[in-house]
Amino acid sequence: MTQRERTLAAVAGVFVLGLAGFATVKKMYLDPLAAVTGQAKGLRNEIAKLEREKASLARRARALGDYARRTLPGTAPEVEEQVRSRLVRLMEQAGLSTDHFSSSPVDGGRLQRRADHADRFVGRSITIRGNLDHVTNFLYLLESDPLLHRVDYLTLSPDPRTGKVDLKFQYLTLLLEGRPEGGEAATQPGGDLDTDARRRYDTIAQRDVFRPYRPRPRETARSDPPPPAPSGDGASPPPPPPPPPSDPEDALRVVGLTMMVGEPEVSVRHVHTGETRAYKVGQTLGKGEVVMIDYRPRPLYGNPKELSPSRVILRIGGNYWAVEIGETVANKYVMRSADLPPELREKATAADGKSGGAG
Repeated sequence: MTQRERTLAAVAGVFVLGLAGFATVKKMYLDPLAAVTGQAKGLRNEIAKLEREKASLARRARALGDYARRTLPGTAPEVEEQVRSRLVRLMEQAGLSTDHFSSSPVDGGRLQRRADHADRFVGRSITIRGNLDHVTNFLYLLESDPLLHRVDYLTLSPDPRTGKVDLKFQYLTLLLEGRPEGGEAATQPGGDLDTDARRRYDTIAQRDVFRPYRPRPRETARSDPPPPAPSGDGASPPPPPPPPPSDPEDALRVVGLTMMVGEPEVSVRHVHTGETRAYKVGQTLGKGEVVMIDYRPRPLYGNPKELSPSRVILRIGGNYWAVEIGETVANKYVMRSADLPPELREKATAADGKSGGAG
């Protein structure tokens, strides 16, 4: 064997030994290291996924806790009665009469269809009648109410005979098993009618969207009305009495806003009996307390092109309501803080400051 052959054989042997050594190192060290590295990467990804799920569960737990504190405590009959009382308070705040208010309990079923799960929907089926403006107030307050609730099957239908609308809906809230203590946000209804958010809905009542179409009357030649048919004794029969009003405030019409010996006085006539009664500041008129007579000429509510000479201001709850002269008390509307007389605006601001400081 020549020197060249011996050199080639040595190189080949070293190459074979190198390959064998690399295979041994790969099998003993590199492959396990790659496997461990892949497992570590997979575990890091799994840890990141679990951290995200943990954060999501924490957010959901906080949200569920907030939702639970916005529910009412008690058994199903107790919660149903609390819902009824709550809706009555919202109606009074909105200016609606409770004379045509009817409600019945509603069982909305379990939150989950499991026999061992006690969380359920409870509430009431509601029917209300009132002016469109007051019904809009009520729906706004209902939407602003912090109590956790859901409104289903809501319908609005006009009554052309009275000019009012009937509101029907189903109101549901949650009755939770193991409800946490507290729940201050759900104890009192929320919402304020003297806000820009509420005033965005004023055009609903101003446009009178439920008014039926009335064609313009044709001009016809005037003719004398036919004489009344004589009765048996020769006297014409008396006209039938007007139907009784559906809302007691519909029967109270403001006919005079006078100043008697330096003291303001509100004259109110009962449209059914014709009796006129005088009210003074501090007395109750309808559902509110007379606080002032406003003699400032102002644009007429619902028709700003015309001026109204005066109005009586009532206080109902935390809001001030105005009744224009010539209107019934049922047609009252909420006055904005900026529209109140200066002296009354100062009192309202002072009252708001005291209530804010107490909180």
